[in-house]
Amino acid sequence: MSKKDNSPAISFFSFQDIITSITGIMFLVVMMLVLMILNQSSPADREAKAVKGDLRQLNLELQELKESFEQYRRKTARSQKRAAELAALKEKDLPELKKTLTLALQSADAEIKQLADEEKEQLLILQKEQENSKKNIAETERIAAENSKQQQTVRQLSETLERQEKQYQQYVRILQLAWQKSSSKQPVFLECSANSIRSGTLDGSSPVQEFRSVDECLNWCRTQPAGGVCFVLLIKPSAFSYAEKLSRQLQKAGYERGREVIPDESPLLGQQPPGVGK
Repeated sequence: MSKKDNSPAISFFSFQDIITSITGIMFLVVMMLVLMILNQSSPADREAKAVKGDLRQLNLELQELKESFEQYRRKTARSQKRAAELAALKEKDLPELKKTLTLALQSADAEIKQLADEEKEQLLILQKEQENSKKNIAETERIAAENSKQQQTVRQLSETLERQEKQYQQYVRILQLAWQKSSSKQPVFLECSANSIRSGTLDGSSPVQEFRSVDECLNWCRTQPAGGVCFVLLIKPSAFSYAEKLSRQLQKAGYERGREVIPDESPLLGQQPPGVGK
């Protein structure tokens, strides 16, 4: 009895793959060769291109030659004209022509020199103007700086005057409120401070007087009519130690008096003198 053959059958797939790959490569090579043949130009075309390039170059050279010839022709024409003019000259006219040309050259030299001198002069004037301009600019800046300082000073003075005016108005109000307006007596103010006692009136009808002690002030006050004046004490903080005593003494002397406390030591009746004792 025969046995069953179980061995694998022969496969041609690998051989078919090789044949297919070789066929594809051959098709690719053939196509590349066709493209190379189509792209290559014939010798006649290359020669025609070379001839066209040579013709363009020759045309350019011909154009340059024409331009050079035209320039040479114009120069020749000018030279011929000049030669004709020189040929027309007579020998006897040459000295006169030389003299004329010499004078013309001398005149041209003189004009050139004059122009050079005028140019130098203009340069000097320009330099002076530049220097003056610099000086003017510096002077303007100085004046502007000084103006600024003066304006600042004016502002400071204005502020000071404004403060003094406010202070003066305040003092005037204090002086006006410090005595009875309904009273028929003349108010006499006594400005009391640590340095002095000064007397004066609101309307300035009597000069400001200064007393260096309470006794000196009282002696002067007793010379005033009791029925005609009213003493108003303007008491500064530094005068608290003796102000009450002065008020009592005036009351004992029969004088009407008023009192007003001044918050600072600023002078009210004229300038306050330097330190004096009571």
